[in-house]
Amino acid sequence: MTTGFEIFCLVILCLGLTMVVYGLVWLHGIPHHIAEANNHPHKRTIHIACWLSVFTLHAIWPLVYLWAIMPGKSIAVSVDHPLTNALTERVADLERRLAALSVAPTALTAPTAPTMTAKEN
Repeated sequence: MTTGFEIFCLVILCLGLTMVVYGLVWLHGIPHHIAEANNHPHKRTIHIACWLSVFTLHAIWPLVYLWAIMPGKSIAVSVDHPLTNALTERVADLERRLAALSVAPTALTAPTAPTMTAKEN
């Protein structure tokens, strides 16, 4: 026969287990919330990795957390440089000069060496 105390203990046990599971799922969602707040470019992938971390018994959670706190947009390389226009003009000038050299050969060709005939020997 079940007493009221045993039912009360069973309810407390179920509530405790439910809160532990909820707490672990919430804990694994922290990297996703960080990525969302920082507008990280990989926020969807980080969200999937958070769920994978739940099922891999927290093995990849530290990596996912580090990935979420890494800056996402400042890694891009900027190609706007003050010398870009000058370099573009210089390359265009060199290409024009190279095209002029290949189209019109100059008179600076090497002279051919005189050949010796049998009579000269």
